[in-house]
Amino acid sequence: MRPILVVDVGNTNTRFGVHSDSGVEAVQVVPTSEFGPDLLPGGGLPLAVASVVPEKTVELEGAGAFVVTAERVREIDFSLVDAGALGADRIANMVALAKYANLSAICVGCGTAITFEVLDSNRVFRGGCIAPGRALMRESLSVKTSKLPLVLDFNGKRPPALGMDTVSAISAGCDIGALGMVEGIVAALENEIGGGVRQIIAAGGDAEFFANGILKISYGGGDFTLKGVAEIWRSNHENSTD
Repeated sequence: MRPILVVDVGNTNTRFGVHSDSGVEAVQVVPTSEFGPDLLPGGGLPLAVASVVPEKTVELEGAGAFVVTAERVREIDFSLVDAGALGADRIANMVALAKYANLSAICVGCGTAITFEVLDSNRVFRGGCIAPGRALMRESLSVKTSKLPLVLDFNGKRPPALGMDTVSAISAGCDIGALGMVEGIVAALENEIGGGVRQIIAAGGDAEFFANGILKISYGGGDFTLKGVAEIWRSNHENSTD
């Protein structure tokens, strides 16, 4: 299998690594505001990118990157949705679901926003949800109130509900609220598609928190989205008959 550089550009952080027979190796995470093509390893490897930040997309396209779009995906049936409006990270997550999960399955993308993608046993994308992530919840409290501070000291475990000061009360409300929100949305998705969901996988930078806090969700690993990016590139190149 030919090694390729894979990149997932998120609103807050960017992950990148090299995909080969061994999976994704040498994964690095940098703030998206500091990321550019100059940070990628050399060697002339093909470059495949999922980006939700337009200016970074343009920059990477200028560096010769293959950019993930729904039109380039052959593994998923998008006929029920407006595929042109889908974020590249959500598209890559669905391709990774199709490759690695027991379908029907749900991917919960845990980052700046929390996204939900439902893929049925026929690889039809049934739709999903987008909600604020833990950081956005905390930021909104700080921005929209006069006295509440911005609390960005994240813990990987569910905090006690009884916050003993303002900071711990904000952490408790946002983190426990986020867990309850994800549980409720997953239950609603399962109900609307009529059951039969065999696996729920958390991906993204905050995935471990939700996988640790909700029993029915499994952790997809820090490279789950990157694996989806790699699969899309390979289906357009190594498996192409063009």
